[in-house]
Amino acid sequence: MGAPTAAGAAPGTDESQGHITGYGTKAYRSYVLVSLMVIYILNFIDRGLLSVVARPLKAELLIGDTAFGLLTGFGFALLYTIVGIPLARIAERRNRVWIMGICVMLWSIMTALCGLATDITIGSMVIGGFWILLVCRIGVGIGEAGCTPPANSVIADYYPPGKRSTALGFYAMGVTLGTTLANLIGGPVADAFGWRAAFFILGLPGVAIGILLILTVREPPRGFSDPPDARKVQSASLSQALNELFSKPSFWTMAAGATIAAFCGYAVASFQSLYLQRTFDVTAGEAAVWFNAPAYAAGALGTFLLGWIAEKLGKRSTNSIARLAAGGMFLCVPFYFLAFTTDSMMWCMIGRRQVIS
Repeated sequence: MGAPTAAGAAPGTDESQGHITGYGTKAYRSYVLVSLMVIYILNFIDRGLLSVVARPLKAELLIGDTAFGLLTGFGFALLYTIVGIPLARIAERRNRVWIMGICVMLWSIMTALCGLATDITIGSMVIGGFWILLVCRIGVGIGEAGCTPPANSVIADYYPPGKRSTALGFYAMGVTLGTTLANLIGGPVADAFGWRAAFFILGLPGVAIGILLILTVREPPRGFSDPPDARKVQSASLSQALNELFSKPSFWTMAAGATIAAFCGYAVASFQSLYLQRTFDVTAGEAAVWFNAPAYAAGALGTFLLGWIAEKLGKRSTNSIARLAAGGMFLCVPFYFLAFTTDSMMWCMIGRRQVIS
């Protein structure tokens, strides 16, 4: 299914009503949104799987906690952060659907290759399994950097302003649904067949899904769903875009809040399974199914509700989205304390579910 040109329109689309109805028919918009959420789910399945299988993986490859932190944090995040900016710039000028499709295939292949990590001997030199795994994780980070920027842009062109909060909230459910599935599938698979099999089983399907995305999702005309009176501007250079962002106090506040939230959230996500297994003497599968999956499933519901509520409140206050997010982060603090200080499995589960949601 070919993508239309910038001036083209999908069947059932009235260009003059784009700011009211969005791009394409309602059914097709829903299909596109679900497709993008599936891609985002894969993003977090592949991102979070390493933490789910951490205990058996660390034991086999003789990786300490510090080295594991490099795999889940710095090794992944460095390239993810750096590559995200040029990929976003490319997405401003090129076909965003193709970019996402290629990137999901890349990170899926690199996820599967994580399952092959082992010591390699080249002549008299031995390359440890940690370094092989680190290279694969860097590849995952590079691929996943091409997901969210173009996806947000595509959603903005498919949905008019009044419906974007709910659409973005639905898409953002991929974070917690992906982590839920990584636990529900990856944990039991690791228990039954080993941690390597978990990477193969959860990584390889993304190649087929990336191809399906390219074949079935149309690239929407840029700005299609913007109001008719929206100011039309030419594509800005990188320096102009950065100057515009850096001049806004709201950008710095939002960036600081997102950084703090990510610092805390990803640190907990990376070591949560290890903490549970060590504290309550459970297997990777048990920690995943009993603790992690229910917590992240609750988070998926909370993410969607936040977008829906923000859309309703946004009609009265443009600051509602920021206030809701900030309020949720403050409410998490006592539940974090409860979950990670209690000796009771039940109270730990209750605390974690409230934190994620």
